[in-house]
Amino acid sequence: MSIWIKKYGFSEQSALIINSNIDEFNKIVGTIDKQKCVKDNHECPKIKEDLKKYQ
Repeated sequence: MSIWIKKYGFSEQSALIINSNIDEFNKIVGTIDKQKCVKDNHECPKIKEDLKKYQ
């Protein structure tokens, strides 16, 4: 049983959506070159562009 259902009382459908969103976020985060893009909490242009479609 999903933690979203067990601990927070979400429905099975909502839990699947949450997990899907987390997976998508992790894919985006996995593409970040931390040495080039993340310094002092500033985002590189590629990250900003990728995140626009989620706003």
